[in-house]
Amino acid sequence: MTFHYTAHAVGFCSLGAASATAAAGSSYVVVVGATGAPWTQISLDFIGDGPTTTISFAGNEVRPCGGVLIDNVSVQQVLPTTKEECKHGGWEDFGVFKNQGDCVSFVATGGKNKPAN
Repeated sequence: MTFHYTAHAVGFCSLGAASATAAAGSSYVVVVGATGAPWTQISLDFIGDGPTTTISFAGNEVRPCGGVLIDNVSVQQVLPTTKEECKHGGWEDFGVFKNQGDCVSFVATGGKNKPAN
């Protein structure tokens, strides 16, 4: 997943910075935005935990002003490019293959043989 973040244009109650936590699956990252800083792009790699995975963004501030702004959130599924990635249960990590053979077939055909799930 990629996204952009920056500090809210409103002053941070004189503290000058605020933080937020982005989470997906068991992965997370804390970002800190400072007043006047440009938009910054960041990536967070994660493995889905089923047919759907919750992605969340939460401010870490307890004061009633300012905060971190989030924009341009993009999630892109990564599929295997080698047969080795399908072996030893690796096919399960992708969440779209019914078994190892389905995964290997996908790789062998350069993605033309779509996952069965």
